[in-house]
Amino acid sequence: ADLLKENVLLSKQRLERARLNQNYARGNDLAVLRAQTDLNTDSVSLRNLERELSNTKRQLRRSLNVATDYDFSIVSPARPTAVPGYANLRELALANNPQVLLARQGVVMEERQLQMDEAANVPQVSLYGGPSFLRQDFEVNQIRSSQMIGPMAGFSVNYMLADGKKRKRNQAIQRLQVGISQAEAELAAEDVLLTLQNTWNNYQSLVEQLAFEEANLPFYTRNLAQSNINYAAGKVTDTDLRAAQIGLLAAEISIANKEVEVQTTYFQLLQLAGLITNF
Repeated sequence: ADLLKENVLLSKQRLERARLNQNYARGNDLAVLRAQTDLNTDSVSLRNLERELSNTKRQLRRSLNVATDYDFSIVSPARPTAVPGYANLRELALANNPQVLLARQGVVMEERQLQMDEAANVPQVSLYGGPSFLRQDFEVNQIRSSQMIGPMAGFSVNYMLADGKKRKRNQAIQRLQVGISQAEAELAAEDVLLTLQNTWNNYQSLVEQLAFEEANLPFYTRNLAQSNINYAAGKVTDTDLRAAQIGLLAAEISIANKEVEVQTTYFQLLQLAGLITNF
């Protein structure tokens, strides 16, 4: 927004010079028309940006449930300072990535089911026990007799001799399912590592591009300043000044966009490593 405001101010000054030159017969109507058109374009761009900024703040206040008069400070995206190395990210991804963990959990569940199926090959032994109380009433020579109290224990063995090979068939199917789950887990890990490698390469490339563009920014700044001086002295045309103005604006916008890309890619790396869930 600050740069657009500077553009509007510069375009106003240029329009004033063009009109002054026209009054002294050193300019023409076309130069005034170009200056007026560029001023209108810059003014519209500034108003659109201010409207979008206002709408974004309003939506953010609603999402955060804060007062309607609460204002937000607009700052550039924070630069990542402590980026884990690729080897560290790789280890974290294999240990924490939700996709990898979910696939491994599937293997554990299938192996557990296989253990339950294989347990059917072993005879089942059931133990039971507890206190017992037995009372019997009968008469012998008109004497009523009585009771027995004591512990009770026992066990039973159950084993199915013939089931039409159902157990073997179920176990064979479950072994195949375990193998499929293991293959899916390996594939999930490979997919995550491939995505991590591509994202890491993209991140490194974006960081380098951002550094190059920031190194070039002083050139565009000096070029605009010098073009403004030369335009006032009549050494360059209004078209040259406008080109310098657009060049600086494009450079600033490109850097801002690149900063967002760097930050977004950094969060993608953290998400792949399982350090954050969503962003």
